[in-house]
Amino acid sequence: MVDIKLRPVNPETDFPRLAEIINQFEPISVTAERLHEWEANRPEGQLRQRHAAVDEAGYVVGFGEAVHQPWEQAGRFWVEVAVDSALARQGIGTQLYADAWQFAQQQGVTKAKSAVRDNCAHCLRFAEQRSFVIDRHIFDSTLALDTFDEQPFAGTIEAVEARGIRFFKSCRYRRYRGSPAQALRAQHQAAVGRAGLGRGARAVRAVCEMGF
Repeated sequence: MVDIKLRPVNPETDFPRLAEIINQFEPISVTAERLHEWEANRPEGQLRQRHAAVDEAGYVVGFGEAVHQPWEQAGRFWVEVAVDSALARQGIGTQLYADAWQFAQQQGVTKAKSAVRDNCAHCLRFAEQRSFVIDRHIFDSTLALDTFDEQPFAGTIEAVEARGIRFFKSCRYRRYRGSPAQALRAQHQAAVGRAGLGRGARAVRAVCEMGF
């Protein structure tokens, strides 16, 4: 087990390192600047504890957080743990989770959610060992704008809008931004909810849920 200490995340000094760790797992890369943007737009009334795990030299090797958003029902929390992949399965995630979970319990948690990549067997096993179960899969999709030919889709937006579906720029969801995973999830769920879309054919992320 690696000897670590937990301390509150310092945005000014820790965000570059947090971005590096996040980018080991997330399909859409983030930067320290983007993390600062999300931090600046935290919603009023959010409950959050976010701690960094640092080694003996003070180097950030992981982080964990428990978050309750003001628009969620009382007792519902998002719990997230991320550890540098080079130091996986050495007890760091266990300590971070215990710390985040203690905070959630102190705040009266009744249901917790998280997300793992479904190609990370030890990540899913970590969640299941803590009583999480798979609630659903969501997929990540990307579009290469430099090579995309929009001509075959001419008139599609107008046709969809005629059916009553409205389109908005993603900045409309800035007030919902918390962690990168939460921001992506909020935009995805909002889009699916408006358009009435079904599940994608390729599921790559398991959203885990634990209730009481």
